[in-house]
Amino acid sequence: MRRLLVFFLCMVFLYGGLLLRLGHLKLVRGPVFAYAAFKQQVILLPLEEYPRGSVCDRYGVSLTGEHWEERIAIFPVLIRDKEKLATDLGAILGVAPETIAARIGEEPVCLSYRLTAGQAAAIRKAGFSGVAVVPYRERYGPRPLATHVVGHLGRILSVREYRKLIRSGKFYAFDDYVGRKGCEYYYEYFLKGTVPCAAAGVYRDARGKVLKGFGIRVQKFVDPGRADLVLTIDRRAQQVLETVLDARVSRGAAVVLAAGQGDILAVARSP
Repeated sequence: MRRLLVFFLCMVFLYGGLLLRLGHLKLVRGPVFAYAAFKQQVILLPLEEYPRGSVCDRYGVSLTGEHWEERIAIFPVLIRDKEKLATDLGAILGVAPETIAARIGEEPVCLSYRLTAGQAAAIRKAGFSGVAVVPYRERYGPRPLATHVVGHLGRILSVREYRKLIRSGKFYAFDDYVGRKGCEYYYEYFLKGTVPCAAAGVYRDARGKVLKGFGIRVQKFVDPGRADLVLTIDRRAQQVLETVLDARVSRGAAVVLAAGQGDILAVARSP
């Protein structure tokens, strides 16, 4: 009887460990594996400017002005006549064909033009081969707030810095953008993502040849590697403070504190 009890407990621990491991692979690592599988099957184009967590105010609203906008994705492998495509797209966008043609190389690319609803509809209606209007995640809006607190991103500057980042346990490419100042720098480890939140792709076979009939597919991903950073700042108070300083103070600084709590609701300086 005692042996049966020991055997039973061993099996419980064994299967319990297996279930925990499977849960970890499914819930934590699952999204990373899903992205890796998608990347292996397609010619890939990430649809996020910088795969990082958001820097938010106390209510979870982005301080950098993160937003989705429609962009033009181009997959040269599907294009029959690049010059004609450049001419047709240029006519819709009001851009010189030479400018468009210069962006079309061998690798897929997402053009940086902000599309109007009319332009997006015209491109979809034209049905250009190798072209799609796709959602693209921009990290910075037209007027980000608290930039001196949030900080900014920049390229990795040296091999020494690159090695230091690698030792953190996260994956970095040498041409990645990383935090250089402010919260972007101090919380780099937590903000750094492992996969983009969305990507477009063209399916290919085992030999790398494009599979016909699938077109350009867009897929969104959950990134377990990134975390959002929530500050005590109130976006509305920050916006008012920056507007007042810009309009009335040529040189100075101001801080707004929450009464009775001491939380910093807004902080700004000019210039």
